[in-house]
Amino acid sequence: MKTAAKVFIIIGIVTGFWLIVPLIVGIIALKKLESASSHSELVGIGVVTLIFCSLLGGLFMLLVKDEDLNNIVPEVKISESKDDDSIVDKIQKLSELKKDGTISDAEFEELKKSVIEK
Repeated sequence: MKTAAKVFIIIGIVTGFWLIVPLIVGIIALKKLESASSHSELVGIGVVTLIFCSLLGGLFMLLVKDEDLNNIVPEVKISESKDDDSIVDKIQKLSELKKDGTISDAEFEELKKSVIEK
């Protein structure tokens, strides 16, 4: 739903580029879609988008579920005590988290670098 909302909001911006209101509302709506963490944060701008920018974009924005918005990656903590696993074991654990999709490639590289530095 989030992607569909973005697509139709962009279409609304492009077709109404000569009007300033759809342009402003569309830009605000796109930013809010990226920063929102719950559906309740999107209701107000969703209605405004529905009226002034894009009928379908606003509807999809109102239908976005909380699960679609929560792109928060869990924080991975690597213990630093000397009794714990070796560096190789820690990197293997990070690799498994990357494979599972828990952390991104960039986060994997950053965490791997911090493990090696310590």
